[in-house]
Order: sequence, then structure tokens, then C-alpha cells
Amino acid sequence: AFSPSDVLKALKEIAIASKNLDSCHRDAINLGNKEYEEKILKDLKTREVLSCPTQKFYKINVRLFKEWLLIN
Repeated sequence: AFSPSDVLKALKEIAIASKNLDSCHRDAINLGNKEYEEKILKDLKTREVLSCPTQKFYKINVRLFKEWLLIN
């Protein structure tokens, strides 16, 4: 299982990095441990929270959730 705060931090970083775009590059997501980050991203993709429109780019699937992350 993942720390909820780490998952939220990853999602917030994606929301911020993709604020003016549809998606963000993988390099914008940094929790300090690439292997751990990959596991979180894979889990979020499996649960359809994220999608990968192109390789190494991540998109939050629910726009309203992305907007919520930007203000909270």
C-alpha cells in the first residue's frame, strides 16, 4: 500500500505541471524515489485515475478533480 499523502502529492504535482496543458511529463513527478513513484503511477493508471496520452506523459482523467487539486 502507498502513503495517501504520497499519492496526493504525486497527483498534485501532475495537476500543477499540466495546469495549462492536457498532460505532464514524467519528469515533473518527484517524490524522491523513482521506483516508488512508478508503482504509484501504475496503481493510479490501473484504477483509471490517470491515463497516458503519449509515452512518459500523464493526465488526470477527471478534470474537476484536477481543478480541485490545484486549489487545495
